[in-house]
Amino acid sequence: MKSVAVLALASGLFTLASAQTYPVITADDVLNSTREIWCQQQMGICPNLCQDQAHVDPVNNDCWSEDLHYECVCKGGFRPNLTEYSQTIPYNLCMQSIQACADNCGNNQDCVTLCFSKKQCGASDPRRVNTTSTTTTVSATGTATNSDSSSPTSSPNTFGENMGVALAAFGSAYGVGAMIAAMAIGFFGML
Repeated sequence: MKSVAVLALASGLFTLASAQTYPVITADDVLNSTREIWCQQQMGICPNLCQDQAHVDPVNNDCWSEDLHYECVCKGGFRPNLTEYSQTIPYNLCMQSIQACADNCGNNQDCVTLCFSKKQCGASDPRRVNTTSTTTTVSATGTATNSDSSSPTSSPNTFGENMGVALAAFGSAYGVGAMIAAMAIGFFGML
């Protein structure tokens, strides 16, 4: 009797392990309309990355939806590491691979959870730059003045702000679709 239980457990673990694989996604695996959106995102984020990282404009910013080939080259030849950012072709391909892994799990929720937890798309510890904080100063006459200052970090101090930061970080790391799915799973799990 024990051997049957061990065999059933081993079979279940094998099924979970074999279902949790990340297929390589190519342009042929993605709908044309989705590829066009990904290219628009890619071309939209390139100037921001060039400005953020090298304080220059891009000299080559192209994306071809037919094969998902892309170029993001900043003045001076600098090429941002696009695997570290969302809204890029590498990020979207990675997220599509995770989704394909989850789709292959069927109704096995443990497998789906492993698909989303075992693979990281985007930066695992992104560098924070150019955050802005606002301070209000009240003078002896009772008038208030606001001033903006840039600082490398910000420190949320309330539960709501902490939740907002956590949701933004999750959305940035896993994409808006995964964030919405996680919130839906949490909501329906409470029912």
